[in-house]
Amino acid sequence: MYAPFVSRETIIQPEIFPIITIKEIEDNLREETLSKSEQKLNLIYEIEIFSMDRVTNGVKVSKMEITKELINLVNEVFENYFGFTRVSKRPMPNIDLDVDRFYLRYEGIYDTNTKKIFRR
Repeated sequence: MYAPFVSRETIIQPEIFPIITIKEIEDNLREETLSKSEQKLNLIYEIEIFSMDRVTNGVKVSKMEITKELINLVNEVFENYFGFTRVSKRPMPNIDLDVDRFYLRYEGIYDTNTKKIFRR
């Protein structure tokens, strides 16, 4: 298992790879009652994963293997724990070819009354 650095901003420093960035890109009102006592919000999160080859316990682990494990971890948290729907999963080009970069996007509807997230 890898201990990724998790941030709200993109930080590229080789000594702290792998990196996971989580950005909330939308949090807007979807619907509400006239009294505003019940509201539902659209939530959208973008996640980027950056990894490099590394040596763990004397064994070289490829950046793609690390990325795959981290994608599974992020998916477990966002889909299975919080209840979001993954709407995008794709590799992204990166200037540094030694860095594997992957993009994920999750969407959900947050009910402020029940404090639950629903799939779209």
